Amino acid sequence: MSFMPVKGTSRRVLSNIAWAFLGKIVSLLSVLFVGILVARYLGPAQYGLLNYVISYVAIFTIISNFGLDDIEVREMSKPGQTCQVTMWTGIRLRLLLAATAYVLIVATTFMFRPENPKAVGFILIYGLSIFPTCLNSVRNYFTSQLLNKHIVQSEIARTIICAAIKIILLYLGASLMWFVIASALDIFIVSIGYYLSLRSHKAEMCSYSADKKLTRYLLIEAFPLMLSSSAIVIYQRIDQVMIGNMIDNESVGYFATAGRFADLVVFVPIVICQTLTPILVKAKSEKSVADYNSNSRIFVSAIVWSSIILALIMSLSAFILIKLTFGQAYLASVPILQIMAWKAVGTALATASGQLIIIDRMQKWTAVRNALGCIVCIILNLLLIPTYGAVGSAVVTVITVAFAGLISNAMIPSYRKYFKIQIEALIYGPSDMLKLKSMYQHGKNT
Repeated sequence: MSFMPVKGTSRRVLSNIAWAFLGKIVSLLSVLFVGILVARYLGPAQYGLLNYVISYVAIFTIISNFGLDDIEVREMSKPGQTCQVTMWTGIRLRLLLAATAYVLIVATTFMFRPENPKAVGFILIYGLSIFPTCLNSVRNYFTSQLLNKHIVQSEIARTIICAAIKIILLYLGASLMWFVIASALDIFIVSIGYYLSLRSHKAEMCSYSADKKLTRYLLIEAFPLMLSSSAIVIYQRIDQVMIGNMIDNESVGYFATAGRFADLVVFVPIVICQTLTPILVKAKSEKSVADYNSNSRIFVSAIVWSSIILALIMSLSAFILIKLTFGQAYLASVPILQIMAWKAVGTALATASGQLIIIDRMQKWTAVRNALGCIVCIILNLLLIPTYGAVGSAVVTVITVAFAGLISNAMIPSYRKYFKIQIEALIYGPSDMLKLKSMYQHGKNT
């Protein structure tokens, strides 16, 4: 069995990271730019209904995805593994799960929204976008082979095509229904792109070949991850659904508008985390406990304090940002953004501690962390939305990510050491930031 040279592997890994960042940046900027145009055109109420529909269906992707992504990547990354069989087994399994999810979408929609036939129709139309996600198994094949270039090219093509479609709809003065269809097309187009990339890369991989025994194995292996990811999806999406059900679609529009900018800030700690992680892994592998513990706190401080600075800037500039982009009609989003900007800090705490947990191979209790965050999110939304509306839900968002990323670590005995590092990082972060350069330089030299 032959393996790729180390230098070649390193080059491919760096290329993979570069392509992943490029794809994410293009996607975020496109979503923000086109989202602003669509939001200004539709107005808060219709824009809110569009986001309600997307969030409602997103909750059911828990079933259609079933936590299979990481398992598929792992299995297809194994030397000598038959990627073709794994990929097509995953596609077949995902189709069955998508059908189950769509049945539940239909049943629950008629159960909870029978008084609003327009919302029901939109959900049923957008819900069809669950089916093409079965081709995420193709995406996972490219990821397992360090071929992110094919993924990103497909996603950038999708971004350009779908942005053009929405701009044409704006020019034609289309109704909300067409924007719902266009949002569903986003997923169909990128899935088609994955398949076409597969055909151009390795045509023989397109020959159907699945394994029934492997289907059962994938289900068993993915189930714990499904439980963990379901909690994350619920507490990230349930707020807009609850606002729509308990208040109105206009409030969802204001909340979603604030969320567009909050997502830009949240992206930064993730990038910093991915950049600094290799240095921590080196310190861990060298078995230098003192260096590793010291670098761990610097690592957390860098991520958390960069997020604090960005959250402060975003919060202070919320009025200008909303007025210059989404316009006067969305000024009700300003107090929501001023609060939601601080979601970045909770996300930074969760991301940094989560990476330490993975490095230390302590993932056993991560599902508990996410489940606790999910419970807190639902309970607090039920308490605060009736009184404080979307602003109350913004407060809940910040509390939820802080609880899942910080407080839950104090409640789980195995994770209390990470809680201690987080508290120290919050206190000593500014001085730790001064040590960041020496940490990075040491990582390069070792």
